[in-house]
Amino acid sequence: MKNVRNIVPSSWVRSTGDLLAMSEKKHVEFRYYDIPQNGLVFSLTGPVWNKEYGEGREKLHFHNYYEVGHCYEGEGEMILGERKLHFYPGCISLIPTKELHTTNTFGKKAGWEWMYFDILEVLKKLYPDDEILRENIGHEISREGRLLTPDMNIQKMTFLVRGIFSEMQNKEYMYRIA
Repeated sequence: MKNVRNIVPSSWVRSTGDLLAMSEKKHVEFRYYDIPQNGLVFSLTGPVWNKEYGEGREKLHFHNYYEVGHCYEGEGEMILGERKLHFYPGCISLIPTKELHTTNTFGKKAGWEWMYFDILEVLKKLYPDDEILRENIGHEISREGRLLTPDMNIQKMTFLVRGIFSEMQNKEYMYRIA
């Protein structure tokens, strides 16, 4: 019996480069997450995510939801599709659904927070009466993954992302009300 984790439907592969990467690495994981009922976001936060990433080899994977990550400690390399990018504290990763990626810290620890959401559902809430705008924004932000660095003037984005993580961790009264 074949290892199901290594079988990826061609419709889920984002580019020819991804196919090449899959054939070279021979290890691709599909990481599936459930968003809580009546929620828009699923997050992975806390000290458990301050760890070594990569475990000595590149573990390419992809998700069923859009991923936003925030590096708050350490540094390393993020692979997005065919690109290798250096990350460090203050970086924010924006990774579309189904994009192959991985994070490596080469034996050192790095601290990350992660959140996952259905980008189309979020856009429906933000722009309920403008389907064309939703489609245009959805297409643009789903084209390819990005690693935003602090020198890119991302203070407002960082404030927003860290605020969402804080809400998800603290879960104070009415934290789900938008």
